Amino acid sequence: MEYKTTCDALRHWPGGDPNEQDFLECKKQEIFRALAEQSLQLTV
Repeated sequence: MEYKTTCDALRHWPGGDPNEQDFLECKKQEIFRALAEQSLQLTV
């Protein structure tokens, strides 16, 4: 849910502070990384 919400926020970015957009990009990558890591741990 958090990943989808972050992706939606980026997809529908209205403009504004570019630092906030950079933060959302980093957050998206970190959430994806955590989900992938958790997925790999479940298969081991």
